[in-house]
Amino acid sequence: WRIGVTDPFEPKSVWTTVELSRGAMATSGDYFRACTIGGVSYSHIMDVKTLQPVRGLRSVSCMADTCSTAGALTTCAMLLPSDHAKRFLRGAGAPHAWVDPDANRELHW
Repeated sequence: WRIGVTDPFEPKSVWTTVELSRGAMATSGDYFRACTIGGVSYSHIMDVKTLQPVRGLRSVSCMADTCSTAGALTTCAMLLPSDHAKRFLRGAGAPHAWVDPDANRELHW
């Protein structure tokens, strides 16, 4: 499978692709399931400590043996502040990619 990863700053565009021959991939982000109020976008991913939408990375994609593992990694990373999320993803050892709020991007496939 050739999978395109949506650009969170241009949701009708793909910013990278990945070839997936086994396992699964998941992406979490703050740009699809969101609403805008007063010019501020609010994500559907909520921080359980603050009861506010997350304000970390804009998008995270991970590959793993199962979709539930990939999804858990992406959601956990979205719940963390950007710097912590990047360390978490590196430590998890799973192939991943992320986009931060300043449009910085990294691929670790």
